Amino acid sequence: MENPLNLLKLKEMIRNGVSCIPKDPNCNEAIIVIGDTGVGKSTIMAFLSGAEMTVRYDGLKPVLDCPHHQIKIGHEKYS
Repeated sequence: MENPLNLLKLKEMIRNGVSCIPKDPNCNEAIIVIGDTGVGKSTIMAFLSGAEMTVRYDGLKPVLDCPHHQIKIGHEKYS
């Protein structure tokens, strides 16, 4: 059985994440992208920022990548 979603913990994690966002006097909004590891959070952010996307193959599985962009695509425990 899957663990139920702990909304209080999620709210605390979002609050902590928002507090880590650098403050910009010209903008007071942020977008939080939430999802499991490997679902494409970093990839969609790279795409939206204009990165050139390429398809590489891991065996028969196609993988979307952006090798020449400064956003590192999810190769950490948490991304």
